Amino acid sequence: MKEQQKHVPEMDVLRAFAILAVLAIHVSAGFTSIPQINALMVINVGIDIFTHFAVPLFIFISGFLLYLKYNKNYSLKEFYQKRFWRIIPPYLVFTTFYLAFNAGIATIKSGVITFPSILQILYAYFAAGGYYHLWFFLIIIELYLLYPLIVKIYNFFADRKLGFLFLIISLILQLGWQVFGANFQLHLLGYDLSITNKIFLCRFFYFALGIYICSHYPVIKEWILKKSIWVFAIPTLICTIIGSSLWLTGISIYGSYNAIPGGSFVFYESLLQPFFYLFTFAFLFYLSNKMVNAKHNFKWLSIISLYSFGIYLIHPFFQTGFTYVIKIFGITTETVIYYPLVFAVVLVLSMVFVYIVRKFPLYKYIIG
Repeated sequence: MKEQQKHVPEMDVLRAFAILAVLAIHVSAGFTSIPQINALMVINVGIDIFTHFAVPLFIFISGFLLYLKYNKNYSLKEFYQKRFWRIIPPYLVFTTFYLAFNAGIATIKSGVITFPSILQILYAYFAAGGYYHLWFFLIIIELYLLYPLIVKIYNFFADRKLGFLFLIISLILQLGWQVFGANFQLHLLGYDLSITNKIFLCRFFYFALGIYICSHYPVIKEWILKKSIWVFAIPTLICTIIGSSLWLTGISIYGSYNAIPGGSFVFYESLLQPFFYLFTFAFLFYLSNKMVNAKHNFKWLSIISLYSFGIYLIHPFFQTGFTYVIKIFGITTETVIYYPLVFAVVLVLSMVFVYIVRKFPLYKYIIG
């Protein structure tokens, strides 16, 4: 595929699906504090398992869009400049923001003015430890840094009609890394560095998949749209059921979600999930194509897609604050209304925040 700057509207819808799934994951995670297995827990475990396609889909979209624009003939200087200003300033701004936010929470709880230690500051900036969702930045930064090398290797394979072999190799690398990471975690000065989720290999297959799909996009798009949606929906449902059953079994055996030993379901997470996500991505793409053609629906998803990066950055702040407020009124994770209410309010507040920030001249350095 020669260098081009086409716009693929289905990617906008997929990005909207991905950020909505991120919110669903973080809201449905309230099931972990439900004391016993009940219908509410089962439903939210299912939502949590299904929506875990979110980060893989974001990474897939990144690979796709990068290859769409930067595949063979492009300026390395331009590429790195654009990636730097797109990622690094927002990362630094929100790492600082969440360091201050954490210090504020600690001050309120203890009644004593609290500041982050030097070690906490270093961990926040250099290991994406500022807040629980910022780990994603390390993956993206690594993939962006390595992209010129990755695309050269892919093109070497593709020029010899071996692009699919590159995809298989990327899957093997990801699988091996996840199995390794499930059995080994690096600790430094009291911090769990969570190497499984902070080295690009843990999601490399999805990035490579984006590159591969982009280079074969017309053929693969036609193939997907010729199929019945159930060809993709049924395997997606099966994956959700398997994953939910595993986690519910683990909760039943160990007493709570947090007590389940790490690496308990490494076979499912490292091998079955990537396989089933192929069907999930195809299912979501099928839906996205239908929504692109139904323009009145696509408009709202386009706005969510446009705001997605900012929503990702700010939503934990609103979720933490809003859940604290509604707890005063007795609305907790054990009440049914908690989940749709928190999801809707956090989405709206995050979108309003992004809308306001975008009014300022330097907004791109804050929300990308």
